[in-house]
Amino acid sequence: MWALLLAAVATGVYWVDTNGHHELEHRFRLRVVIASDFVSTYAEDLIARERTQALQFLSGPTVEARVFEQAVASFGYSAAVLLDSNGQAIHAVPANPTTLGVDLTTRYEHLRVALRDGRPSVSSVVTSAAEGLPVVSFATPYETPAGRRVFAGAIDIRSSSLGNYLSHAIALAGSHVYLVDNAGHVVGANQNVVGISTLAEHEPELAHAVARNESGSYESDEEAWHYDSAPVPGTPWKLVASVRNEVLYQPMDGTAAGGWVGLGGLAVLGLFGVRLWARSARNRAELRESEERFRGLFDGSLVGMLLVGASNGRLLRVNPALCDLLGYRGTTLAGQTLDDIVHPDDLAAYDSLRADAVAGTRRGFTTELRFVDAMSRALPVALTATLVRDADGRPLYFAAQAVDVSERHRWAAEQRRIQVELTSRAGDLERANDALRSAQQRTADLVAMLSHDVRQPLGVITGYCEVLLEGWEALSDEKKLREVGRISRAGGKMMELVEEVLTLTEVDQGGLKARRSGIRMEEALGEALDGLSASERPRTRADVEPGLAVLADARHLQQILVNLLSNAHKYGGEDAEVRVQAGRLDNALVEIVVSDSGEGVPPEFVPHLFERFSRAASGVAPTRTGTGLGLYIVRELVEANGGTIRYEPNRPTGSRFVVELPADPARVRELTSR
Repeated sequence: MWALLLAAVATGVYWVDTNGHHELEHRFRLRVVIASDFVSTYAEDLIARERTQALQFLSGPTVEARVFEQAVASFGYSAAVLLDSNGQAIHAVPANPTTLGVDLTTRYEHLRVALRDGRPSVSSVVTSAAEGLPVVSFATPYETPAGRRVFAGAIDIRSSSLGNYLSHAIALAGSHVYLVDNAGHVVGANQNVVGISTLAEHEPELAHAVARNESGSYESDEEAWHYDSAPVPGTPWKLVASVRNEVLYQPMDGTAAGGWVGLGGLAVLGLFGVRLWARSARNRAELRESEERFRGLFDGSLVGMLLVGASNGRLLRVNPALCDLLGYRGTTLAGQTLDDIVHPDDLAAYDSLRADAVAGTRRGFTTELRFVDAMSRALPVALTATLVRDADGRPLYFAAQAVDVSERHRWAAEQRRIQVELTSRAGDLERANDALRSAQQRTADLVAMLSHDVRQPLGVITGYCEVLLEGWEALSDEKKLREVGRISRAGGKMMELVEEVLTLTEVDQGGLKARRSGIRMEEALGEALDGLSASERPRTRADVEPGLAVLADARHLQQILVNLLSNAHKYGGEDAEVRVQAGRLDNALVEIVVSDSGEGVPPEFVPHLFERFSRAASGVAPTRTGTGLGLYIVRELVEANGGTIRYEPNRPTGSRFVVELPADPARVRELTSR
């Protein structure tokens, strides 16, 4: 029994000592993991803010240096660059002319990854392109109408807010905390590190130990140290922390020693038992105090925090900040599962990330999903979760943080709304500019036409008037009549030109209004033939189906008929023909066909036949004078009166212009009844 008692006491002492050490080591690792997650969240948030600033202010075809400097100043970067789609520097802060226009992706891997792969990249310790100082850089790609660009800002973490956090990340006396990159360069630390240096230069024993294992112990200056390390997700960094064993295991000091001394002092077993109990109670109190400190950090955090069972998703523990975020009181959430508060549409994505972490393909994850609050409203949150395992590697629970990002979503939506509004206003301005340019072009075309086509008949009138004035007495009556006739014809051309210009002005000002009434086609065509010249009238054949009447503006109809008949004589040769017949009675249309037997319209010019100021460059057209407005005005007049006009080749040669105008409804009823 005595031997059994000794064995039981020895086993108890050994168990208390070993378990206490493991518990303290586990808590130290948890602190390292939490610090690693904080650094990861810091980098992710900084990249997200970079992208938002870049899309809002640095997406235009050109970026002013002032705008870029303001964007950089909002982050407090010591240096920054803006790259175009070729990797060349557009701007740099501080200004460095040697970097502008230089392809920096050949020198910096993180810039090359961001531009080539289109994903954010965090650098190892590099030398600033702008100042040549040791910094770390956050490169964010984004798409613009001018192609992909990269906004990269650099900071010296040792003098930043993150460096201040590292100095308080592990609250153990004399602890060393380092943030190192893949090459072992120190990114930041709670120690005094100057310039670009490596962990091996500061603590070679620790660097050698980390290279062998993620956590463990090592000797330095004849002192035993415990260390742990954790990669920082989303960065090429690793968080390394070490502490002397005497500080880490201080809560357990004396427990094992007291047990073994008790074994040697069986004579005073009762007193030893009391002392052992008292010391164990004190140790438990210290452990409880340590737990209380952890609980205070957990419960007092302003960020929502939760511990979630790895296998069943049960909420093991939640802090008040998460309850307040979701509108729950007290511990209402405790005991529920994460499935109860995750939006059903986001469960599949969350379960996939959780399964990957449990399977060991990742240590944790960061994602955006929606929680459902106490009022059944969807709340977007950024969830960062790290899987905590026991000493044998079995998954225990996820330590997670949930940050409300609804305000960021609202801000992003507002930015998109503003962008759409700005785009719309830019479109309105561009359309107004197009209209102004079109009006200016029309004015220039009109001035050019007037300067050419008005000068010729005016020259004829002026010239023949001078001839008559100078030789009036000597000229015969026949000569005088001939010259006056020439002046009259030139005046007629001037009147036609004035009529065309006035009609063109009405069209451009939107004032071409048709005052339609019933017009008998026999009478209208007779007036049009009277309006032709004495030489054109005998060479025009007319065929009008009796009783036809159209609903049109009388002045417009006369201008349509005269223009088409004049064009037929001008370009079609000797004879022209006009035929008026009933069109499709079901649509109540009257068809007016004006044809000639000339050479017709060149095929390549047909698409431009009814455009303003357009004249064919081949055929008979270049040999005839004209403004290029006749058919354009005819089309506008026909359409203003509710009709259509089209061109057809005449057979065997010549041109046909077919005008369809609405028939007078009274005449349609009369013809239909017949």
